[in-house]
Parts: sequence; C-alpha cells; structure tokens
Amino acid sequence: MKVLLTHNVKDIGRSGDTAEVSDGYARNFLFPRKLAVLAQEGNLKLAADVKRKASERDAKIEARSRELAARLEGVVCTIKSPSDPSGNLYGSVTDREVAQALEQAGIPVDRRQISMDQHIKKVGDHSVMIRISGAIEKGITVRVVPGENC
Repeated sequence: MKVLLTHNVKDIGRSGDTAEVSDGYARNFLFPRKLAVLAQEGNLKLAADVKRKASERDAKIEARSRELAARLEGVVCTIKSPSDPSGNLYGSVTDREVAQALEQAGIPVDRRQISMDQHIKKVGDHSVMIRISGAIEKGITVRVVPGENC
C-alpha cells in the first residue's frame, strides 16, 4: 500500500515522503496514530505543504537543540549524596537526580535524554552524556560530593 507520511517514521521515511508499506502496518499502526494518509491524488498534492511544514519544524528543533548544547558547554552539575568515609555512596545517583540538578540550574533536560552507563556509586567527578536530539550529544561533568548521612 502506498502511503504519504505526515510525520517522521523510523525506518520508513520522513514527513512528506511517500512510502510503500504492507496493508496491515498501514491500517493497524500508521493510520490510527495519524502518522500517514493513503497516497491518493488529492493527498499527494498536500505532500509539498507537509514537507514544507516538516522542514520548518525540523529547523526549529535543530535551533533549540544547538542552543541547549551551547548552554550545556562546560556545565558541572553538583549533587550531594550520603556516603561512607571511603567515598562509597549509600545509594546511587541516577539520571533522575541529574535531571533535577540541571533543572535547578535552569537547564531543562528530560531524564530520558541523559545517558549513563551505570548509576554513580562513588564520590567524585563523573562524565555523563546528554542526547539532545538526533546526532547532537553533549558531555557534562557530574560532581558527587558527600552530604549529610540520613
């Protein structure tokens, strides 16, 4: 079935493209989520408009992403956490706590954008990647300092 994509769909195409997909995929996934419409003559005339709107939307997202990447340049995020005298944390620092610390610093980042290999379990400086959008990633330093014991 030939469909006109109204939004970007991973592994299928970008907004405004026409794609050949199976009937079931179109009926059960693309159409209910309004990600595509049937590629009829009337809908194909709208393809140029859809592509134009998609490129404008992508340009805005790209601009916001670059602005956020510039704000993240050289950021050191400090988090207090209870620890023992040897520097081992009683708990761990997760992506949620990093997101909250960045939010308090005035940099809104969703916790799902924060890429940590594993939770932080020691006091000190740790490198954390932030996936801003697409291919834009920025590294920040998370400094964990000993806090009050609970």
